[in-house]
Amino acid sequence: MRPLPAALALFVVARTFVAQAQPSPDEVARIDLLRQAEQARDAGDHARSLDLATRAGRLRMTPSLQLLIAQESDRVGRVVDAYGSALACQRAAEVDATLRNRESILGTCRALTETIRARVGSVRVRFATTPPELALRIAGAEVSAATRELPRVVAPGAVSVEVEAPGYLPWRRTVAVAAGGVAEVAVTLVSVGASQGDPSARRGATGPWPYVVAGVGVASFVAAGVLYGYASDARGERDALCNARGCFPDSRDHNARYEDLVLGTNVALGVGGALVVGGALWWILARTRGATDRPAATQVTPMVLAHGAGITLGGAL
Repeated sequence: MRPLPAALALFVVARTFVAQAQPSPDEVARIDLLRQAEQARDAGDHARSLDLATRAGRLRMTPSLQLLIAQESDRVGRVVDAYGSALACQRAAEVDATLRNRESILGTCRALTETIRARVGSVRVRFATTPPELALRIAGAEVSAATRELPRVVAPGAVSVEVEAPGYLPWRRTVAVAAGGVAEVAVTLVSVGASQGDPSARRGATGPWPYVVAGVGVASFVAAGVLYGYASDARGERDALCNARGCFPDSRDHNARYEDLVLGTNVALGVGGALVVGGALWWILARTRGATDRPAATQVTPMVLAHGAGITLGGAL
């Protein structure tokens, strides 16, 4: 095979170099996203800057871009995300000896990491037992099995801790986490079988229904007050049409409306009383008898039977 002429070989090498130097469409898009992110940052629109920088990072991430994302996350109040990005920037700059402006980027990332670390908190969960398929959520986020016993960085304040495992009762707590502090949480799961055999575990597991019943009773009292107000208005209109010599015919309509509203007031008062008492009894009996063993046997059924202007109340508990 004959060798290529020197001029042709030089042309092929030059063309290959140009092709390799030409940025890909994704890289062009990334450069444009970074330009827009920096413009938004300079204009004070940090939420838009963070969005654009994050999209650029999905195309290709660098330590300097991680630093930008950390700074913008901190400015919009996403302190946990900011800490994670600053830490990632520090680690990436430490291992990349060829990074342009490495010392400047590394120093800035380290300083930002230390600053944010004092403004976040941590939650460390310790388990008495760790059954298979255990699921842990801290601040609503799933924690992997590999890291669930390590301190979890969270924003300061009230933080939820939730643990679930097949065959065990769900475990939920809300803990207070201080900035720069670590909240220690000890979790002891109770198996479903043990909770059913322990009267103290059953006691008080009434569910929301006693409160719902009592709440409807309170609403009935409110309705009774409204009806009584309307009844008073009807009575006043009736009395205005009457004097010592008698009443005008229209007074009969007002009187009939007054009597109906009084009846409605009495019914609402009776229903409200029955529901409040029934809800209280349900709650008391469920706590003292372990009502969760027989959920279908406990019912509160208020009944109201109108007899003229009076009522008859009955119920089954």
